[in-house]
Amino acid sequence: LQATRRELEALLDELAARGGRTRDEWVAARPSFIIGTAGEVVERLRAFARAGVAYAIVLLPYRHERALLPLLAREVLPALA
Repeated sequence: LQATRRELEALLDELAARGGRTRDEWVAARPSFIIGTAGEVVERLRAFARAGVAYAIVLLPYRHERALLPLLAREVLPALA
């Protein structure tokens, strides 16, 4: 979850580098993750809601939780209400 595509790609590069992988390898190894900009995350979660999912457990990247939680609260949660 990031506000912009550029920020998202930078975060994914950082996470992938921690594990010695490329961004694409890191993402491919996590097929169940919802990864994207705030708008993309909203659309994915809406699709789950249409399929009958009533709640989701949100995990944010380690050491980025405090920075991403306000974005989640400001951009994603209100769009799902």
